[in-house]
Amino acid sequence: MNRGRLAIFLALTSITIAEFVTGATPLTKIVTDPGSFFFFSIPTLFGIYGCGVILIREAAVAWGKGWPTILMLGIAYGILEEGVAAHTFFDPVNSTVGVFGSYGRVLGVNTTWAIEISIFHAAFSIALPILFSRLIWPGMNNFRITGRKGIITILSLYLFTLTVLDAILPHRPPFIYSVALFASAGILTYLSRRVPNNLFAPGKLHRGGINAKLLIAGLLFFPFIVALPRLQTALPPVILNVELILGSVVAYWFIITRIRGKSPRASAVLAIGLTAPMMLFGLVVDLTRNPLGIVAIFALICVELVSLRASKTNYEYAAIS
Repeated sequence: MNRGRLAIFLALTSITIAEFVTGATPLTKIVTDPGSFFFFSIPTLFGIYGCGVILIREAAVAWGKGWPTILMLGIAYGILEEGVAAHTFFDPVNSTVGVFGSYGRVLGVNTTWAIEISIFHAAFSIALPILFSRLIWPGMNNFRITGRKGIITILSLYLFTLTVLDAILPHRPPFIYSVALFASAGILTYLSRRVPNNLFAPGKLHRGGINAKLLIAGLLFFPFIVALPRLQTALPPVILNVELILGSVVAYWFIITRIRGKSPRASAVLAIGLTAPMMLFGLVVDLTRNPLGIVAIFALICVELVSLRASKTNYEYAAIS
């Protein structure tokens, strides 16, 4: 297995899921604005998403940790990307933030958006690409893909990209807020190294109908994070914020307690469920202004099919641990 190929796969999958499928970075820019796409969007996306997912994957392997650690690091990643780099935690007029630029805004912070997007990044930008890589190349699950010098280089590129975006994008937060964001990410990183791998793991194995239950859980998660909150803005923000946090914890508990000890096929089915509503969103909501988004959706479907096919033979692989 070429370790460089695995690193590129992780980076491209993370970018494709979070940016190209959702239309956050329209692939149509290849035609309409190729200079900006190839000389700004692509370098910064690789610097943020690519470096981020590789660093988190390598940390989990080096520490001998599993999904609780990956998800906690994913939340830390979301805080740094959206708070420090993109400034969407503080932007009241960003079209992506939408109604959450005013709803749930406290002391200049879009609190509901901050919770929603951090959960999104943990699940879709970080955990899913790592899950796909584990399904396709199970033999690499316990091996590092780069050494110490490589980690230093990737971390330096990540921090450089973070710094550049922080400097050039609007709605930069006050210095004390930036300190708080880095402190929050640091605390999550510290805790992620100490969280047990078997968090929420049950004492008994669940049997029967697991694939169908996981598919349904996956299908519901994206609407729960993205669509449902926008239908509940009549509620006080604190209630919706708590709902997002507790609902995500319950979703993790449900998945982890039912997937333990199952074959990789259960993980592949879960991944299909998680991505299907996102691809539908990309088709229905974004295709008119971003017709090339269909290319990203097709690429993601190919990754899912390869993962599903690989899961039929990788029976020795413990998908969630």
